[in-house]
Amino acid sequence: MRNLFNEVIVKFNSLLARLQTKQFLSIVFIGFLILTINTELVPPNNRALANELNDEIHQDGESRPKTSGEWSQQAAETDGRPLERLKRVGVQTKEALKDFGEVYIDTFQKGDSKIQNK
Repeated sequence: MRNLFNEVIVKFNSLLARLQTKQFLSIVFIGFLILTINTELVPPNNRALANELNDEIHQDGESRPKTSGEWSQQAAETDGRPLERLKRVGVQTKEALKDFGEVYIDTFQKGDSKIQNK
């Protein structure tokens, strides 16, 4: 009886080792596929796409920066002139609050009409 029990345990361990090997190999294969498949849908140097996105970002005609490059450029322009930088921050904050207020009023009106319709 003890011999049969040991034989079952040995076979179970062997089966478990094969399953772990298969799982490991499948994980390695899937990882290889994920890392080697070219998922890039748009070429990295597509200037037309970059220009289109830039136009979309700046369609509202505001003066405040929208990209990190614009933030860096404005910081360089006002380097060493804290009053000028503070003035720009004030103007940009005013524009941002105006935009936020327009969005908030629209959201409030939509929510208010939903409540009144119920």
